[in-house]
Amino acid sequence: MSADTALAPAEALARSAERTRFATAAERVADEALDARSAAEFLGVDDASVEALLRSGLVPTGPRGIAYHDVAALGLNSGLGTSVSERGIAMMMRFARGGVEPLLGPVDWAFTVTLDPSASDGAVEVREPSEGGVLLSVAPGRRTVTGRLRTFGRWSPFVAAELDRSFDRWVADVAPDGPLQFQWVSDVGREDPVARLAEGRVDCVCLALVAADRLARLGFATRLQRGRVLGLLDAQHVWLSVLDEDGEWKRFDPMLAVHSRRLWGRDTDRADAFRGHVVNAMPGWAGTGTAVRVGGHDVLHTFTARKESR
Repeated sequence: MSADTALAPAEALARSAERTRFATAAERVADEALDARSAAEFLGVDDASVEALLRSGLVPTGPRGIAYHDVAALGLNSGLGTSVSERGIAMMMRFARGGVEPLLGPVDWAFTVTLDPSASDGAVEVREPSEGGVLLSVAPGRRTVTGRLRTFGRWSPFVAAELDRSFDRWVADVAPDGPLQFQWVSDVGREDPVARLAEGRVDCVCLALVAADRLARLGFATRLQRGRVLGLLDAQHVWLSVLDEDGEWKRFDPMLAVHSRRLWGRDTDRADAFRGHVVNAMPGWAGTGTAVRVGGHDVLHTFTARKESR
């Protein structure tokens, strides 16, 4: 239990506000705004706690309320364990709760994609993963797509010592006592990932983009990948693959190592599962585009998968 969980919600939120890196004005203008009641529901606290926080002046607000991504950051930094953002990370990481070994074998999944009602009409395309699996028996419908996916785990530690050092630096930087804080960043904020890191906040997309640049300066070829974390939650994630000295492409995903340590402690072996290795719950697609497109364009959708076998 963190120190903040022993505090009253209002006090925990006030301490969270003191260490949160809030969005820029330009991001807040483009962001969804939450009123006090909606913010309280998101944070899992009573309305009075949020109203007290607003009276303190610690949180930037506008005429429409508090920016959605600022509320998410307050939740992540509160330590209360009640916010949508905290619970979302815990739910996403459930696939790793059993440790490293179960993440390495092949797994068959049945999946269903449901398009957002706003998606335009046109041919539905489900892209084949660039690594970690093969899509089988894809059956597109008008608003849904069903199919099967086989994922494979692979143990492949880094050969280049500099890759291990770089991975460890990122994990240390995004640790609770490090210079960077993991926070959800909006699409507008992600347009300048270097600026976000300079402000002390980072999400998986910003980390992957900056890490790719830094690894390139060290002489490593990289590929940006967007993937899905399969399980109880429809979660999207972005990471890197890096070409190691042995000629193999290895996954470079310090953000999931950070989440593992956040949930299971600094010494958990789960954190090393994302150091070069491929885990069997994360199919990846090249680039930052989604796995599903309509008429050649990325579309909003939900992706649910059910494990069929091991």
